[in-house]
Amino acid sequence: MVTVVQFFMKKLFIIIFLSLFVSKSSFAKTIGEGELKLDNSILEYFWQYIKGKGNKKPGTFVIAIDGSYATYWYCPEARCSVGVEKEYVKLCEVDANIECKVFARSRTIKWKNGINPGKGKISKINSRQSYDEFKNQMTQLGFYEN
Repeated sequence: MVTVVQFFMKKLFIIIFLSLFVSKSSFAKTIGEGELKLDNSILEYFWQYIKGKGNKKPGTFVIAIDGSYATYWYCPEARCSVGVEKEYVKLCEVDANIECKVFARSRTIKWKNGINPGKGKISKINSRQSYDEFKNQMTQLGFYEN
């Protein structure tokens, strides 16, 4: 015989499981894929995001799918939550008047273009490197051409 507590625990488990599954799949839909080239102004803007301001850490960098517009947010606290990325994408789309996607989370480029895997050491940008080293890395990842 199933007790009332066991019944509610089972229901709670199902709800938690489904909410995690749905939220993970919705994050994946916000990340960009395909060919994307950054012009000099967007590249400099991304560098500004990577460097951070004071002790603020990069949170999410969102870009228009044609590379014409970008915006970013810093983490409000030491540990960042990506739960509001869908809202960031919507705000970008209002300003850019075109579809937007997540380009980077923290200092890792998430956009997958056939060269960049969207994870791992190759996709991570070191904030201590020079601007020329940064441009070279962006060129190697296929996002910039001199």
